Amino acid sequence: MEIKEKFYKKLSEEFENFKKSMLNNTKDDIFENAFEIVVKSYIREYLFENEDFTNEQLEKLVEIDNLIEYVFDCYLENGEYLDFDELCAECIEDVLKSIGVLQEEAE
Repeated sequence: MEIKEKFYKKLSEEFENFKKSMLNNTKDDIFENAFEIVVKSYIREYLFENEDFTNEQLEKLVEIDNLIEYVFDCYLENGEYLDFDELCAECIEDVLKSIGVLQEEAE
């Protein structure tokens, strides 16, 4: 299987598992988690549509358990309110740096 296919499959499975877990909740709980649902949906779409990842980066991203959750947690930790594209790009850049696939920029 090509790495991009593996990456897309991983994201689809992760999101489907998240969706199933949400649908097991009460209507009130689902309503309370609407923000998480929207943001994770957007993260999945952002990752699907991003054509800038190298094969090496995709291979490392596939290894991260629950990548969508990982990026979501990064989003929650972010003190600034960026638009979703900027935020996803920043979180993914942090992920790639943390797994050693992207070099830190010299200041």
